[in-house]
Amino acid sequence: MTENLNKSITERKRTEYKIRERVKELTCLYGVSQLVAKTDANLDEVLKGTVDLIPDGWQYPEITCARVILGGKEFKTDNFAVTQWKQSSDINIGGQKLSALEVYYLEEKPEIDEGPFLKEERNLIDALVRVLGEFTERKRAEEELRKYREHLEELVKERTSELGRKAVELEQANIRLQEMDRLKSVFLASMSHELRTPLNSIIGFTGIILQGMSGEVSHEQRKQLSMVKNSASHLLSLINDILDISKIEAGKVELTLEEFSLDDLAREVVETLSPTANEKGLELMTEMPEGVTLSSDRRRLKQILMNLVSNAVKFTDRGSVKIAARVTGDENLEVCVIDTGVGIKKEDMNKLFQPFQQIDVSLTKKHEGTGLGLYLTKKLTDLLGGNISAKSEYGRGSEFTFTIPLRYEEGN
Repeated sequence: MTENLNKSITERKRTEYKIRERVKELTCLYGVSQLVAKTDANLDEVLKGTVDLIPDGWQYPEITCARVILGGKEFKTDNFAVTQWKQSSDINIGGQKLSALEVYYLEEKPEIDEGPFLKEERNLIDALVRVLGEFTERKRAEEELRKYREHLEELVKERTSELGRKAVELEQANIRLQEMDRLKSVFLASMSHELRTPLNSIIGFTGIILQGMSGEVSHEQRKQLSMVKNSASHLLSLINDILDISKIEAGKVELTLEEFSLDDLAREVVETLSPTANEKGLELMTEMPEGVTLSSDRRRLKQILMNLVSNAVKFTDRGSVKIAARVTGDENLEVCVIDTGVGIKKEDMNKLFQPFQQIDVSLTKKHEGTGLGLYLTKKLTDLLGGNISAKSEYGRGSEFTFTIPLRYEEGN
C-alpha cells in the first residue's frame, strides 16, 4: 500500500510539473499576443518585449536568453550569450525568410526532445515566430500606406501649381481614382494581417488544449474545440486567398523562379489530397510525362494545382480524379484535371473564374466555399504567363485545363 501511495504521489508531482510548464508557455504566448494587439505598438517595442518574455516560458528561466535580428537591429535579453545549446525558428515575412528567433541555454542540461529543449518549447517558438511575422508584415503595409499618402499629397501640390483650374480638377479626379484602387488593395492586405494574427492565436491555443497540454479534455469539449479550430482554419484560408488576390491586383507579387521537377510537384499534391479522396472512396491518379523540368515559380504552380484538384475531389462523390499533363510543341506545359463529379450546367459556365461566384446554390449548401478559388487560380495562371479554360457535362464531370511556359520569361 505504501508503494502504491508513493507511486501516486510521484505521478501527481509529474502531472503538476507538466501543467506548470504548459501554463508558463501559454503565458508567454499570451503576453506576446497582447503586445502585438496594442494599436500603438511599434516593431522595436514588440521585438524587445518578446525576447524579454521568452525566458519565463522555457524550462530553465534562470539560464535562458534570447534574441531577434531584423533590419540591422538586434533585440536581445540582458544576459544574452551565444552557446552551443540553441533552439531557433525562422521569421518569414511576405514568403521570405528575413530573420530568426533564437533561444539559448547558458549552461548544459540533460538531453530531452530537441537537445536540452522540450518538444512543447519547439511548438511555442514556432507559434511565436508566426505571430511576429504577421505583425512585422502588417507594420510594413502600414508604413507603405503612410508613404503613399505623403507622396500623393506632394503629387497633388505639384499638379496644382502647373495646371489651370479645369486641368487640375481632371488630374485630381484621376489621382483619386488611382488612390481608391491602391488603397483598396493596401486596406485588404492590412486588414487581412489584422485578422490573421488573432486567428493564428486561436488555432495555436486550441491546438495546445486539444493535445491535452492544459489538462484532460472531455469528448464534448474536444468536439467543440475541433469545430473552433476547423472554422478558424477555414477563415484563415479565405483570408490568405483575399490577401493573394489583393497583392496580385496591386502588382506586388514577385515570382520566385527555380528549376523543379513536375513529377515531384504532382506527387506532393497527390499525397496532400489522398486522405480526403480515400475518405470518399475516390481514385486519385496521375498521367505524367517522365523527366519534365520547369523553370517557374514552384509555390504558385503548386497553388494552382492544389486549387483545381481539391475542387475536383470536393465535387466528386464517386469515380475518380485524374491529373494529366503533356508538353506541347511550343515548349508549353499543358495540365488537365479531370473528374467524374457533378459537372456544371451550360448556363453556369460563364460564372467560372469570377470572384465570389459559386455554381448552383444547392451545392454551396453541401460544400463549403467562397467562390475565390478559381478566380485566384486564373490570376495565378495569368501571372505565370499562361491561360486556363474549362469544359463540363452536367451530371458527368468536368475538365479544367491550364497551360504555362516550361521556362518563364519576363513579358510572357
